[in-house]
This record gives sequence, structure tokens and C-alpha cells, in this order.
Amino acid sequence: MSVIRTGALVGVLVALVSSMSSTAHTANLSMSTPARIMQTSSTISASALAPTDCAAIAGGLADVRVVTSGNQGNGNSLILGNQNGNSINAQGGNDCMVGGGGNDTLTGGGGTDVCIGNAGTDTFSQCETQIQ
Repeated sequence: MSVIRTGALVGVLVALVSSMSSTAHTANLSMSTPARIMQTSSTISASALAPTDCAAIAGGLADVRVVTSGNQGNGNSLILGNQNGNSINAQGGNDCMVGGGGNDTLTGGGGTDVCIGNAGTDTFSQCETQIQ
């Protein structure tokens, strides 16, 4: 199973979790926080980061990708957009896509894909599960 270093995505994940919540949250992370985390050997699996809506495929997720648009390859991925409108094409594999804020276009492909739009007006294609 592939893993990611916690420090590399702390800020992005905090922002994502905050934007997905129904209540606004803020986090004050100093620039030294990721450095302190990176000094440890802690890792987080992609399946542990997946939203509960992706539970059916979470065990097979191999990596986390933070993107703004484009084709994201043929793999079993947790693909995270940002607060802007994203156009994400997961292609093959069982993927969990989270658009974030903005008007997102989420396209699945081969495999079982879960598409979560969040805020904005979102468009879904080839997604077995669609959540606005």
C-alpha cells in the first residue's frame, strides 16, 4: 500500500476538511508545523484520508493526488481538487474524486468511481456514485 508523508499535505488537507464541513473552521499552522511533522516517520494511507462516502472503495486506494484539472492517470486514487472550479478526469481504476469549492466537472472512467462535488454547481460523468 502506498503512503504519503503527513507534512507534505497538512495545509491542503486542513483546507479541504474545512471546506467540506458544514461549519466554517480555521486552522493556524505555523510554517514550522510541517517541518516538525516531516521529522517523524509518520505516514497516512490514502484509504485513511478518504471521505466516508468512498468507504466501499477506500481499501484499494493507492495514492493521493491534489490537482486543479486534467487527466489523473489509471490508478486507484483519492483525487482532491481545490476551492476553485476543477475539471478532473480520473480515467481507469477505482477512484474517489473530491472537487472542493467552485463549479467542478468530475469524470470517472473504467472502474468504480465516487464523485463528490461539494460547493458550487458540479457536473458528473461516468461516476457510479455522485454526491453534490
